[in-house]
Amino acid sequence: RRVGMIRNLLISLLYSFLSIFIKRKDNIIAFGSWAGEMYADNSKYLLEYILKNYPGRFKLYWVGNKSIENSIPQGVTFLEKDKLSTGIILLKAKCFFCTQMHRADICKYNVYQGCKIIYLDHGLAIKRWAMDIVNYNGELEEKNIVKRIYHFVTGESKKYDYFATSSPLMDKVYCSSLKYRGSSIEKMLQCGIPRNDYLIDNKDNQEEILRIKDKYSKLLGFDKNKKIVLYVPTYRKKETERKSFASLNSFEEQRLAQILKQNNAIILEKGHFVTQKRKNESGARIEDYIININIPVDIQELDLISDIHITDYSGSFLDFILLDKPVIHYIYDYEYYRDIDTGLYYPIEEYAAGFYSKESTEVIDEIERLLKHNDRFVERRHKIRNVFLEYEDGTASKRICNKVLHCN
Repeated sequence: RRVGMIRNLLISLLYSFLSIFIKRKDNIIAFGSWAGEMYADNSKYLLEYILKNYPGRFKLYWVGNKSIENSIPQGVTFLEKDKLSTGIILLKAKCFFCTQMHRADICKYNVYQGCKIIYLDHGLAIKRWAMDIVNYNGELEEKNIVKRIYHFVTGESKKYDYFATSSPLMDKVYCSSLKYRGSSIEKMLQCGIPRNDYLIDNKDNQEEILRIKDKYSKLLGFDKNKKIVLYVPTYRKKETERKSFASLNSFEEQRLAQILKQNNAIILEKGHFVTQKRKNESGARIEDYIININIPVDIQELDLISDIHITDYSGSFLDFILLDKPVIHYIYDYEYYRDIDTGLYYPIEEYAAGFYSKESTEVIDEIERLLKHNDRFVERRHKIRNVFLEYEDGTASKRICNKVLHCN
């Protein structure tokens, strides 16, 4: 570890020196997401908006691991993350857009002198995070003078210039959770987030829905005529067992299988990105009705083709309700997660946009009701959308471009 830290320090010092001679250009922009491992999320949707609406105006770069190079669209230059030659190019970029954090998504060395960093995030906050987590110990606010110098030189302590948000509630969360990144109400881009533009724009686009369903039916191996129940449990900080519909008791398994078969439906399970890496989850499937996804997928696309969304404490359901389709909250470890693991900003009664329960039998009952079109929470869903997604109107990318890139 010490060798790696020394390397980070020396290369960062080299880039700091080179930045004296390399001028940043307003038309050069770099994007990254999910620590370089996926071409996805808000950075992807903003990049594609710029590519479509401002052809030739900007030089666009996507930074990531070599494994995703073929995913990058034409008109965008791919840069392999953390290569020395990549850093030289990044010293020319005026703006960096990230969804995790800048050193995870863009470069672990300090290429950030004189640039702007725009944080697009990767989920709307229901669970506590960063400086707001349960039992926060101050680790994000380094007090040791030697480490503070190290973080300054390597760019770790770089403050962000803008934060894209979806509602006044999210403004408030950012101002508390990301204080160490320089968050303040003046820096909030109160415009929604780019990935949700895709859902709003394509909510009733049958051609796009059929195209995406055909894509994933081939990729995951299921009948494209089936209804889809999407299950996306969130990341857990502690090592607890994630509940899966593929590990029910025999009675529940048989009952769920019968319900899904009778209603021509399947369950797609997508564990959190970090959980999958940590546990190395397999792509197991139970007959033809439960598929555990263990490959990179675009959650926005899966949302678009799904009929029901199940989660626990993830803000993913908030994206989904923009489609005005039903959600279920499977909160099997509610007290543990709320009080010990990470914590929640709101009690379940305040954020639930649909049925919630700790019991798998009750969740299965609700799946059956919803597959039979007995949706009892339409008004509740609309209320939650109005509160948590006030800024979402399908123009997030346009407004970010106008504010940050001066495209208007």
